[in-house]
Amino acid sequence: MTTQPYDRHRERVTSDVIGDWTQRLIAGYGPQNGTVYENQINLGPDTETMDDVVTPRYREVIAAGGIVNNPCVYESSKKEFNGSANQLWKQIASPYHEYVFGGQGYSSFRWANVDTSGSEDIYVEMPSGIKTRAKLLALSNIDKTPYAFGEDLGEIGETIRFLKSPFSSMLSMTKDWTRQKKRIVKRKNTSVRRKAELLSDAFLEFQFAFSPLLRSTYDLVEASQVAVADKRPDERYSARGFARDTNSNQVSETFSGYTFERTIFQEWEGHATILYTVSNPATGWRAKYGLRAKDFPLTLWQIAPLSFMVDRVIDISSAVSAVMNLGDPSVKIVTGSYRYKSYEQRTLRNTQAVYTGWNVTGSGDTEMRENFTYNRAPWTPGLSDAVPNVTPGYIVSDILKITELGALILSYLKN
Repeated sequence: MTTQPYDRHRERVTSDVIGDWTQRLIAGYGPQNGTVYENQINLGPDTETMDDVVTPRYREVIAAGGIVNNPCVYESSKKEFNGSANQLWKQIASPYHEYVFGGQGYSSFRWANVDTSGSEDIYVEMPSGIKTRAKLLALSNIDKTPYAFGEDLGEIGETIRFLKSPFSSMLSMTKDWTRQKKRIVKRKNTSVRRKAELLSDAFLEFQFAFSPLLRSTYDLVEASQVAVADKRPDERYSARGFARDTNSNQVSETFSGYTFERTIFQEWEGHATILYTVSNPATGWRAKYGLRAKDFPLTLWQIAPLSFMVDRVIDISSAVSAVMNLGDPSVKIVTGSYRYKSYEQRTLRNTQAVYTGWNVTGSGDTEMRENFTYNRAPWTPGLSDAVPNVTPGYIVSDILKITELGALILSYLKN
């Protein structure tokens, strides 16, 4: 039996996805009254394909210390109809025919039989930043310590005050925050700007003083109770990075009197994995609390003013960790892999129609198409993978980040 890897191709094709829709004459002159006209539209089959590389007896290979890191590409395409058309056409003048369109596939038929060359393209390519982000995070997570107290020691004044009397510090901060809120409510003559400044100061104190102290307390208590095993020389470990993004859009367009609503939802996930060994790992409290020599450059960056805001635009913290890991002579990267998943869902529906001489009400059914791709490939991590993306939009990506940015700007203007 061969033990050499070999290429493999597989595919599955279903029967065609067919929509059956009807045109029923419900009023009018002549013997055709009540006649049903049956129609079909063919969207083609659902498909699945997979191209991969097979390693025979791969479990034995792995058990013997070998590496199995093969490429794989899987793609699927599915189609279906949802709901049922119910569109009534009434002729305004004689002979006053009335038709009702029903069934599935009606919207698809209308779309296929009008000129849609000017339709808006709502599809978006997978952002390249997903791949960059996932790989950077995987590199930064190599030889990562369970805890990281370097920043706490760097903020030595706050740290010492916290370690001496953590609960009184928290209580004091809570009282100050509550007192400032009451001052805002009770001082009716206080200017709007002054109220905003007081609220901003209270928010910043809570967000960047009280909350970090609370997290540090939890980590310190947990670290004192949890035993962490030291890394063993030359044993294999894995580091992972993950990134995700989505896109959604909806448009309504009219062609030849028919109005169509189209939607799209896209989701992308990037996963990077690195298998590595450490020939001379740090042990004891340095390895447990994140106080090794190679952790200090990251600490220096993290205690710099507003470094956390810079990280939201360009992730310097992860880049520093990645560079330190790549430059660590005791770290050996055995292999790496990157895989991504791409999911896309499109819908199409005829929502209304305007046609000379007819009064049209109701709408068509919904056509839905789904496409999925899974792609896995070997990856050799390098210094170029430690270069972070520039993501200016991330600084205002949610309401909390917007609030933090606004409070910091107001505090800067006040001072």
